[in-house]
Amino acid sequence: MRRAIASIALALAGCSAQPVRTGGIVSTNPCADQLLLALVPPERVAAISHYSQEAAATSIPLDLARRFRGTAGTAEEVVAMKPDLVLASSFTPASTLRAYQKLGLKVLLLDLAHDDRREPRPDPLGRRSARLAGCGRTIDRAHRCGRRRSGAEGRG
Repeated sequence: MRRAIASIALALAGCSAQPVRTGGIVSTNPCADQLLLALVPPERVAAISHYSQEAAATSIPLDLARRFRGTAGTAEEVVAMKPDLVLASSFTPASTLRAYQKLGLKVLLLDLAHDDRREPRPDPLGRRSARLAGCGRTIDRAHRCGRRRSGAEGRG
């Protein structure tokens, strides 16, 4: 009996979850995933939307998506990763956005699917381009901040 218990204990010890990687950028939307992967090196990506790892919902090649950790975007899950930046969208529940902000996460809210609803017609080359450029600058700043922090930790 003791041998069986010891065997079970050893087997369960090997089932522990991988440690959560901290820092980097977390994306909670498949369109944001595509933008993120185009703008930063893979080592800065902490997680992408779980939708990008599903054939019917992905906006990027599945083999690329499956190289990254997937996230459902819950506040608990994202906060545990301690990211430098969270890419969220207008589809992220308001309560989740409030939790991200209340817990001190830097959030970049994207609305890539729609132009400003107050405008009578879309302006795909004007406002959207400006928003994407702003998004790129924010992601780049988070990327540079993470590189500096990684370098400082490596020297300490």
